[in-house]
Amino acid sequence: PLGLNMMKGSQPLILNDYVELVMQGGVLENVIVIPESALRPGDIVWACPGNRLELKKVHVAWEQNSRVFIDRGLNPGDPVIVSELSAAVQGMVVQPVSGKMP
Repeated sequence: PLGLNMMKGSQPLILNDYVELVMQGGVLENVIVIPESALRPGDIVWACPGNRLELKKVHVAWEQNSRVFIDRGLNPGDPVIVSELSAAVQGMVVQPVSGKMP
């Protein structure tokens, strides 16, 4: 914007100028979307397949609008715990309550 590395023939940007921007990006495939509140410190998600708590280390591919896009570490269909637990211990028995993601 300051014209420090201007190409020959280009004009510097002035305050309140409009510009056109073309940005390329990739497409996220095979991701699972969960509420941001379900992501615990250290990129851990509490899942409960089979009524047993599993602390799963996940890879966050993207975050947007209070949602987290997971591309590794969580299986499709894994029930995810979004509420707080006073003590989360691997393998503890949990009572799932069904719900839908906002």
